[in-house]
Amino acid sequence: MTIPDEALEEAAALARQQAPEVCRRDPKTGQSCDWHHGLWPALRLLGLVTGPALHGEFLRGALGALPGRPRILLSGAADHALLAQLLAAFAGRPFEAVVLDLCETPLMLNRWYAERAGIAIQTRQSDILDFSDAQPYDAICTHAFLGNFDRAQRAALVGKWHALLRPGGKVITVNRLRPASEPQWVAFSMDQVWAFRDRVKEAARDRGIDIPGLGRAAETYAGRQAIFPLGSAEELRALFEQGGFDIAELSLSAIAPAARQSFSVPTVPSGDAYAQLIAARR
Repeated sequence: MTIPDEALEEAAALARQQAPEVCRRDPKTGQSCDWHHGLWPALRLLGLVTGPALHGEFLRGALGALPGRPRILLSGAADHALLAQLLAAFAGRPFEAVVLDLCETPLMLNRWYAERAGIAIQTRQSDILDFSDAQPYDAICTHAFLGNFDRAQRAALVGKWHALLRPGGKVITVNRLRPASEPQWVAFSMDQVWAFRDRVKEAARDRGIDIPGLGRAAETYAGRQAIFPLGSAEELRALFEQGGFDIAELSLSAIAPAARQSFSVPTVPSGDAYAQLIAARR
């Protein structure tokens, strides 16, 4: 599956150019996250990762149903994809958006996209668990974000979202379910790393896209990418109810067959179910 998106093509080139200089370095390891943020828009362009557009109908519906001129926090952003869904949902209606991420590269891409679209946004660089804001939010929107946190951290994350929202404010999120996985840590096997590298190169050839070092970058991405899996919708429900939320919607969706890849690995669309959640702060 490919995504014919002129902005995405430009974003892919911009990310490859800027990420090596702009991406954050882990203060403990010194490792940059450019292996992820520098490649992510290109992987979306090739249709090889699970971006927000694959759950666009749910996201746009939930965001568009927010009344008035809502203040919305986009919590975690690999690139501009979630902001694109927000713009489509409001279709000219006014809103206030704050994009939050630990790394400057996604924030740069969101500012670039907002300027291109002719809208104003705010960006904040912070770990969500350390973030605070004097003005509460009407909604917080995320996509595939919970996989960055283990079980203990997820309770703290939901608590942080609760603190950032006004009473009645909503969390709108989508997350993959892996009921067969051990609740620890899911990564690519070496065979899957090589298969992913080859699939990326094949997809680029099919589209006539020539990106220097693409195969090596894809191999590095797959070798480093891993997530903490979410086991079930019931686990998600309990997490939010125990964190002070009422569940307004919890539904399951599947990726369209044409978008699925042949192996089930982190961030790559497959036949697994995805939980779509709207939770309102009590």
